[in-house]
Amino acid sequence: MALVSAQTPASGATEPLSGLFSLRDVFVQGFYNIRIVAACVLAGLALGIVGALLSPPQFTADSSLLVLPDPTDVLVPQGPSGPAANDQILRIVQSDVQILQSDPVIEAAIRRIGPEKLADLGGLPFLHHHGARPMADTAERFKKALRVSAEPTSNVVHVSFTAPDRNLSAQALEALIAAFGDRRAAMFLDPAYGPQGEELRRYAAQLRGIDGQIQQLGAKNGVIDIAQDTQLANNRLDNLNQRLSQAKERLSAADAELSATSQGVAATPARVFQSQDSTNAIANDDARNTLLRLRQDRAHLAAQYTDKWPGLKEDDAKIAAAEAQMTQNGRDRYLTDRTQRNPVLDQLDSRLSNLKIERQSLAEQIAELGRQIGQAQGRIGQLRDVSGQIHDLQRQRDVTDGIYRQLSVTQAGAALRDQAQGLRDSGFRVIEPPAPPAKPHSLRLTFLIGGLLLGIVLAVVVSGLAMLGRQVFITPGEASRSLRIPNLAHFDARESHFRSPEGRAAVGRFATLLVDTAVDGRLLKVIQIAATEAEDKSDFALELARAIAAEQSQRTLLVDFDSEARYAKMIDKSPAVRTLPASSATLTVARTSTPKLWLALDAGASPFGDPRLPLTEVQASLEAIQPHFDRILIVARKDFSQYAARRLYALADANVLVVRAEKTRAPAARQLKETVLAAGGDILGFVFTFRGYYIPEKLYRWL
Repeated sequence: MALVSAQTPASGATEPLSGLFSLRDVFVQGFYNIRIVAACVLAGLALGIVGALLSPPQFTADSSLLVLPDPTDVLVPQGPSGPAANDQILRIVQSDVQILQSDPVIEAAIRRIGPEKLADLGGLPFLHHHGARPMADTAERFKKALRVSAEPTSNVVHVSFTAPDRNLSAQALEALIAAFGDRRAAMFLDPAYGPQGEELRRYAAQLRGIDGQIQQLGAKNGVIDIAQDTQLANNRLDNLNQRLSQAKERLSAADAELSATSQGVAATPARVFQSQDSTNAIANDDARNTLLRLRQDRAHLAAQYTDKWPGLKEDDAKIAAAEAQMTQNGRDRYLTDRTQRNPVLDQLDSRLSNLKIERQSLAEQIAELGRQIGQAQGRIGQLRDVSGQIHDLQRQRDVTDGIYRQLSVTQAGAALRDQAQGLRDSGFRVIEPPAPPAKPHSLRLTFLIGGLLLGIVLAVVVSGLAMLGRQVFITPGEASRSLRIPNLAHFDARESHFRSPEGRAAVGRFATLLVDTAVDGRLLKVIQIAATEAEDKSDFALELARAIAAEQSQRTLLVDFDSEARYAKMIDKSPAVRTLPASSATLTVARTSTPKLWLALDAGASPFGDPRLPLTEVQASLEAIQPHFDRILIVARKDFSQYAARRLYALADANVLVVRAEKTRAPAARQLKETVLAAGGDILGFVFTFRGYYIPEKLYRWL
C-alpha cells in the first residue's frame, strides 16, 4: 500500500494532478492488452513474410549524366547575376529529368529494346491484349522500374533501372540514354527564330521612340534631371517662403516702430533749456585788475619805505578810487538764459525717416517675393506633371527593354541551337555508362521489418482504442486523472482481502493517515465512505473502523445503511446496547467484540437515515452524539443519488471514495464524485482496491 501524503489539503482545494502518461502507464496498457498486442504484431509480421516471399531478387543498373547548359545559357552574364545563372542551370537539369521520364523517350527506348524482352518487367508476366494498348502498359511498367534523381546543388543526373534480368537492366538504360539524346537533339531546332527577329526589331523601334519622347519632353520643359530639378524647385520655394515670412515679420516690426516713433515726435518739444548765468561782472572792466596791481605795488613799496612816504599815500588814494569803482560796479547784475534745439527730436526725425524708407522697401520686397513664390509654385506643378509623364514613359521603356533583352538572348540561343542541330550529345555527357550489376538486391528484409513495424503500430493503435473504450480503471493514476481527485491509498489483490493479515496491515496504515489528517487545523471526526458497490465499501469501512478503534485507541462508531446484517456476529453478547439521545430522537448503538468499536443498530431508522426528519434535525442529532465518540465512520447508501444519502455528504468532515480496479465503472465513479460535490460535501480522495500488477516485476522496478 502506498500513501499519498500524511497531510491532506483543505476541502475544496484541488491537488495538482499529472495530465500526461508516463512510460510506466504505456507499458501497463500494453501488458494489460497483451493478447491484442501480440495478435497485431503477429498479423503485421505475417504480412511482412508474405511480402518477402512474393518479392523476387532484382538487378539495378546505374548510370550518371552530366547535364551541360545549352549554348544560349552560356550567354548569361556572370558576376552579380551569377545566382540567376545557377538557378537557370538547375532549371535546365530539372527539365532534362522530366524529358528522361517523358512518354516519347520511354516509348523510343522500348522500341529500341523490343517490347517482348520487357514481358516480365516488374516481376509479373506481361499480358498481351489485342487492341488493349500494349505499348502504354509496357511504358507504365518501364516507368515504375525507372528511377531518375538530381541533387539541387549539382547538374549531375543519376539514372537507375531495376529488372529481374541482369543484362536487361543495362540494356534498358543504354536504350533510354540513346532515346534521350535523340529527343534532346531534335528539340534544339527553334522554329521561333524568324518571328523573334521581327519582334526584336519592333521593340528596338519602340525603345528609340520612347527615348525620343523622354528627351523631347525634357527639352520642352527645361528639365535636365527631373529628380534634381524637383529638389531644386522645392528648395527655392522653401527659401522664398522663409524670406517672405522674415519680411512680413520685419514689416510688422517696422510698423510698430513707426507708430511709436511718430508718437514720440509729436510729444517731444522743439527746443530745450540749456543754461542760465547771473553775474555782476562787466565786460572790459579793468577795475579788479588795476586794484590787484595797485595792492601789489603798495605791498612792495611798504616793504621799501616808511608809512609816511608820500608815494604810499598816493597808492592808497588810487586803491581807494579803484575800490569805489568796484563797489559801484557790484551794484549792477546781469542774467543770461540759453536754449537750443532738442537733440532727441533730431534723432526721432532721423529714425522716422529711416523707418518710412524701410517700410516702403519691405512692402516692395514682399510683393516681389509673392511673385517669385507664384513662379516657384508654377514650376513645381509643371515639374510634377512632367515627372508623371516621364514616369509613365520610363515604365513603358522598362517593360519594352526587358522584353527586348529577353528576345535578344532567346534569339542568340536559337541561332546557337540551330548550329548545334544534329549533335545528339551536345547538352550532356555520360559520366558512368550503364553496366550489368554484379549482385542482385532483395526487399525481403525490408518487407519483414516493415511488417514488424506495421504490427507494432497496429498494436499501439488498437491498444489505444481499447483503452479509450474501456469503462473501468486499472491503475490509480488513471483513476486520479479521470476523477481529478488525489489517490489516498491503493491495495493490491492480497491487501484487498481486508480480513487477511496483509489487508489488516494495509488498512491500519491508511487509518493512521486518516487519524493524522487535519482540515483547516481540525482533525477529521465524521468520515463517510462512499462507493458504487456496496460490498466494497462495507468490507473496507468495517476493517477501517476496527483499525481506528483497536490500533489508534479511538472510540469509533460505525454507521452502515446497507449491510447491517453482516455485523450481527460482531455484537458483544454481554449487555452492550445503549440508547443515546440524538436531539429530538435517539440512536441505538451496540458495542462489538473489538474494544472501543460501536455499531449503530437499525441505521436506516436512525436520525441519520430517516428521510422524514429535516436536515436541521439530522445535523443536530449528529452534533449530539459526537461527544460520545472520537471518530464516526458512516458507510453511505448504495443508491448514492437519493436525497437521504446526498444530505449526509455535506454533514461529514470528509468523504472518501472506494474505487475497485477493473470493476468500478468510470462514469459511475464520476457521477458519484459530482453528486458528493453538488451536495456540498468535501472529497478527501479515493482508495484503489484490487490493484493488479501486469508488468513483470523486474521490468516494473526498472520503470
